[in-house]
Amino acid sequence: FWPSGARTLEAPRPPPQPTWIARAPRGARPAAMAPTNARVIVVGGGLAGLSAACELLERGCNVTILEKEENLGGNSSKATTGIAAPGNSLQAAAGITDDGSDLASL
Repeated sequence: FWPSGARTLEAPRPPPQPTWIARAPRGARPAAMAPTNARVIVVGGGLAGLSAACELLERGCNVTILEKEENLGGNSSKATTGIAAPGNSLQAAAGITDDGSDLASL
């Protein structure tokens, strides 16, 4: 029994890919992406904002970044390269007792 207006399920389709990516020579850009001297404001100096600003600068734009924090980087600047692994065998061998309770309070 199907309720009225029910639809059959279809397998998800992959998103369409821009055709110019596969055919363009290395380093070539379509006319829509040609260099410009436009003035652009990027709101946010996090990873995405800085990436956008770099891409715009490479295209010849005059870029201004607006950031509310004192430093650029957003949440990415707070990232560390470590992995929290409390109570592991290396800590135990060094006589360090760590149950991870300080991580739970974050």
